[in-house]
Amino acid sequence: LVVYAAHAFAVTPLTDDTGTIESLLESITTDIAPVQGSRPSTALAKARELLEQGASGRGAVLLISDGYDDPDATTAASALAAAGIPLHVLAVGTEGGAPVPVEGSGFLTDRAGNMVVPKLMSDALAELARDRGGRFSLITPDDRDLDHLFSTASVPAATFRDVVSPGADLWREEGPWLLLIAIPLAAL
Repeated sequence: LVVYAAHAFAVTPLTDDTGTIESLLESITTDIAPVQGSRPSTALAKARELLEQGASGRGAVLLISDGYDDPDATTAASALAAAGIPLHVLAVGTEGGAPVPVEGSGFLTDRAGNMVVPKLMSDALAELARDRGGRFSLITPDDRDLDHLFSTASVPAATFRDVVSPGADLWREEGPWLLLIAIPLAAL
C-alpha cells in the first residue's frame, strides 16, 4: 500500500495480510501528508521500486485517483510498463468536482486559502492505463469495477508465495508445540 500527495510513502510492504492493510486504511486521511499535492508519479515510482525489490518485478499496480496534473506521471507509468508491470486505474470522483473534507476542520484548502475542488479527469486516467498494458474503470457502488480491473486476464496467476525472493524469511508458527509441555503441568 503506497499513498501519495506531493511525495509517496509506503504504508505497508508487499504482503498478503489484507487485515493489516485494512486496519491501516482507517488512519489514512488527507491531512497526514507533510506536503499537500497530487503527484502520482512519485507513487508509481515507489510501487515499481517495491515490486522490483520484493516481487522480482512481477505483479500489478492499482492507481486510485481522480486525475493528475503531473507531467512525470506518464514517464513513471511507462517505466512500469517497461518493467512488465501493468498499471490499472480506478477513477474516483465526479466531472463537476467536489470539495475534499478534512476531519474536524472543514474542507481542504490550498496555500492561498482557496477551497480545493478536484475534478475527475477520466480521459487522461484511461489513457494512462490503457497505453501501458492495464485496465481502466470508473468506481461503481458494486463490484463491477474491481471485477473488470482484476479479471483473470489482467492479473498474473502468481501468488504471494511465488514472488517472495529466495533470501526472504518465511515464518512458520511453532508455538502450539509448546502446549504439549504445558498440558502435563496444567494437569498437576
